[in-house]
Amino acid sequence: MAGELVHYELQAANADRAQQFWGGLFGWQFQGSGMPDVDYRMAQIDDRSGAAIFQTEEPKGHPNVYLSTDDIDASLAKVAEQSEGPLAEEIRRALHEIALGRPAEDAIGDLGARNGAPELKRLTENIVQAERMGISIADTLRQLAHDSRIRRRQRAEEMARKAPIKMVPVLIFCVLPALGIVVMVPAAILLVHTLAQASPT
Repeated sequence: MAGELVHYELQAANADRAQQFWGGLFGWQFQGSGMPDVDYRMAQIDDRSGAAIFQTEEPKGHPNVYLSTDDIDASLAKVAEQSEGPLAEEIRRALHEIALGRPAEDAIGDLGARNGAPELKRLTENIVQAERMGISIADTLRQLAHDSRIRRRQRAEEMARKAPIKMVPVLIFCVLPALGIVVMVPAAILLVHTLAQASPT
């Protein structure tokens, strides 16, 4: 259903207190996202992730609210109107092409193809496919968001598995030599001092 609230994201300086408050208020059960170095907690609502708490040192004064939509052109226009930066410029370009009579599927497809960003390309391909097949864009975007969260979690887990391997050269070339110096130098000094005292004058 267009306009349906699908995700509610709150930024907080203290995720524990925020979780205690919102969990107690609505009865939400939070779980970690599995991303290392990021405190992002998701709440299960009606068998799907419908809310999240994101800990940051400078939280915004308002939550991020995500709504479903069945009118992708109007949604893109709203994003372009309220956003700045390269992505907003690319969206304005696509909307301009649509206004000049170019098919929306082609303009949106080229939006992802000419930027080269994998996530953006995947988004535009899903939108074009939904338009061609006549299925709900809201359901398509909801599934895409779910898949993106899974991929982000998998990338985070992969980075966590690679971290010990990357630490091996640092351990070999930095930590172990320093540890050897700390252990061996005092022993060598003591040995030299002992031999000097034991040698005949």
